[in-house]
Amino acid sequence: MEVEESKSRDKMADLSTFKSTVAAIKDSLGVIHDLKMGNDPTAPAEICEQRIFTSLAIAKLRKLNRLSHLGSFRAKDTTSEKRIKSDQYHLQLQNLLYEVGHLQKEINKCLEFRSKDEELNLVSVEEFYLKLPQKYLGSVYIGLLFFVEFEVTKTSEHELRKARLQWELEQRKLLANKLSETKKAIEESQNDIQLREAKLESLAPKLTKILEACFYQTSAGIPRDAFEQDRLQSQLAKYLPQPLFVLFKNLNALQYHDGKGNLTATIEGDMDSARSFVSNTTTKDEDSDSDQEEETHKVSKHRRRMASVQEENLESRVLKQHPLYINLFLQCRSSDQLPAANQGVKVQLYIYYMVNMNMVTVKSELVDGSSAACSVTADDLLEANSILSSIFPDDHGTTCPSSFSQSQLDKLAPSTLSNLRAKIGTPFRWAQRLAGLSVLSTEVTEPKLSSVSVVVKKLKTLVLNRVELVHQLADLEKCNLAVPSNSGELLPRQLPQTKLYHWSRCTFEDFSELAHADEYVKSGAVTPECIIYLAKLTCFHVKVLAHVSISGDYPSTRPIVLLKIEDRQPGECLTRNNSNAIRCIEREINLGKIEETESIVNQLNLQLVRLAWCCDVLIAVNTHETGSPQASLHVKFVPHCRRGRDRQLPLTYNSTTGFFGYSQ
Repeated sequence: MEVEESKSRDKMADLSTFKSTVAAIKDSLGVIHDLKMGNDPTAPAEICEQRIFTSLAIAKLRKLNRLSHLGSFRAKDTTSEKRIKSDQYHLQLQNLLYEVGHLQKEINKCLEFRSKDEELNLVSVEEFYLKLPQKYLGSVYIGLLFFVEFEVTKTSEHELRKARLQWELEQRKLLANKLSETKKAIEESQNDIQLREAKLESLAPKLTKILEACFYQTSAGIPRDAFEQDRLQSQLAKYLPQPLFVLFKNLNALQYHDGKGNLTATIEGDMDSARSFVSNTTTKDEDSDSDQEEETHKVSKHRRRMASVQEENLESRVLKQHPLYINLFLQCRSSDQLPAANQGVKVQLYIYYMVNMNMVTVKSELVDGSSAACSVTADDLLEANSILSSIFPDDHGTTCPSSFSQSQLDKLAPSTLSNLRAKIGTPFRWAQRLAGLSVLSTEVTEPKLSSVSVVVKKLKTLVLNRVELVHQLADLEKCNLAVPSNSGELLPRQLPQTKLYHWSRCTFEDFSELAHADEYVKSGAVTPECIIYLAKLTCFHVKVLAHVSISGDYPSTRPIVLLKIEDRQPGECLTRNNSNAIRCIEREINLGKIEETESIVNQLNLQLVRLAWCCDVLIAVNTHETGSPQASLHVKFVPHCRRGRDRQLPLTYNSTTGFFGYSQ
């Protein structure tokens, strides 16, 4: 009953009834409270009546509460049903939207679809109708070719496309058949070639036996391949550039004139590349002539040529070398004036021609100089490039030989010639002159080259002298300062009192910082190309520091010795700036007499021994003047201490008397 009643009741009426009932209960409870507080004899009856009224009001509230809960339950059920229906509708909507999106994607795929036939380059429609056989027009043919009626292809693009694709398929099948037939023909030709090569190879041993039986050069003492080698060299010489051809002819003449195998000049490189290089050069010249004759084609050819030049690598274009080069082999044998220990030193020179720079470069190596490399501080002296830069003064190959070569090199900025020497070689000026190229020189007194033999002779002498110098430096590193056996009558046979105890390499920067070396640096007597060493000698309380500068063309140019003497006891250091005695010693060492004998190759050792004896003389004179007891060790070689206004020392040894005297 209450369930049905809750459906028909008004919620707002129930709310007002609830509020009035609560107010009545409050009033009734107030009345009961007042009655209990008063002394009215009728109060109990009235209180009982009020309790009954209050109980009925409470029962009425409970009924309203039940009805409210039933209505709430019914509203929740109704809301749940509505929510479920709403979720169902929403899910159906989401499904429909997903189906719409999926269909839209499929539609886009269909719209964006590109068939493979669209990538084919089909013949044009006009060409298609021209090439189509006449028997297929106006009819339907089913087979390898499938065409619709001719009139339908004119009105339907789809049918026309199908017909063109079928025509393309037929044409490709025909071409595939031709390709297979061509491959078969190639295989047959290759098999035929292999059979013929096998026959020719079988003939090779027989021909070799015939040649061995008929070779008459062997009986005459001529190598079998000598004529073949000469023939090959003659063929290669035809493709040499003019500078290398001039140089090769001179070297070849010198080789035949020598006749001892000390010099061998051969042309090496790829003959096919050289032949194509010559043909390309000729073609370019012809194109240049035709450009001058045909003015109308001049602009187009120039543009093509400029475009090809821009595509090339700039560095490879500027540094382009000719495919052929000259291999020069030198056997440096010692002559009667040189020690026998220098025999067997070999030098290999590779001479190239830079096409676009119009210059000759040289790469070199010391083939058999490993046995001489026994010095720690002089291992770089046996580098072949260091030797080649000493053939003529101020010709180190660090600058371009002509202004044209320099202008070409400037295109590779910031590259310099020193950075490129390892790649292209060194452009020595003497190499340019031997090849007949003009060289611009700023030197007033430039050395003249009479022939190739002059350069070859100087090169051999420099190699042998450099090897001997390295041997001397190796002994000096071990502090072995011995009197040369071939020194003639220049020095006493016994050893001096002054001993060498240190020998090391010194840089040009350290040398130029010395106060007493300023005159040598400014005058150019000592340059950055010189090899500088520091020698330390000692005798009793005296310490001698000697800077030795060795030029690249040693022993043609005598080493320069710069002295500084220090006393272990407190005292002033003696140099050429403040001591006339030091200047006398340096003059005697650097300008003293050297006999024209084998001692010239031992010039460095001879100068250092003479330095030690000069120090002995100086110490002997000083100790004699001061009365020191050490003077007795040296005074027997010095009869007179000093002479002249400048107090000149007796530094020249007289082998007849066995004493040190004066040069004048």
